[in-house]
Amino acid sequence: MSEDLTHADPFLSAAGSAAAAAVSGPEVPPASAGGASSGPAPGASAVGGAAAPSGPAAGAAVAGSDAAGSAAGAATPAQGLTPEAYQPFTLPQDMAVDDGLLGRFRSVAAGLGLTQQQAQQLVDLRVEQARQEAEAHTACSRQWVEQARRDPEFGGAGFQTALAVADRGLAAFATPDLRTLLDHTGLGNHPEVIRLAYRIGRTLAEPGPVQPGAVPAEAMSTADFYAREVFGS
Repeated sequence: MSEDLTHADPFLSAAGSAAAAAVSGPEVPPASAGGASSGPAPGASAVGGAAAPSGPAAGAAVAGSDAAGSAAGAATPAQGLTPEAYQPFTLPQDMAVDDGLLGRFRSVAAGLGLTQQQAQQLVDLRVEQARQEAEAHTACSRQWVEQARRDPEFGGAGFQTALAVADRGLAAFATPDLRTLLDHTGLGNHPEVIRLAYRIGRTLAEPGPVQPGAVPAEAMSTADFYAREVFGS
């Protein structure tokens, strides 16, 4: 069992490869009320935020609204886009993307009338989020390793020997799929996972030559093994 964090050993492996992040638009936070008052001001509309003007002032307000609407229309991205109109988005070479989810993103972007540049900005934001999540996962896995090194039960000067014992326990009872899971998720670095495998390994005899006349150990069910040997009940 290697101590190298970059190896695929289930106990000292680095965090698994960053999960293939599906590209999706970021969550838009609700707009701030902008004021300290908890309710509308006197004469204000609870929905619109201000009372509708009347008289001569109303005409000016309507004219101003028309002008603002024209300006907003000019700033609105072109409509009528289709998902197929988008060029391939720029993504990191080592990032795997779910094609189905990416297709859904194209449909949403087209429905919102986003330009290629605007859609790419959302993709870039999601890529950055995935990168930060992967870095946080790796940091957490390394922290688990340091905690395991200092563990009072199996850490300290005999840490490497303890890992060998834990590996023996894991090899005896874990399936290849479980070992792969521990490696890819980084859970193999967790002190409690190491502790369980270490305790199992301690109940197993060191492999060696079979002595003449040796009597095989009494068969024990998995439930009995955990109850008697692992949990001590």
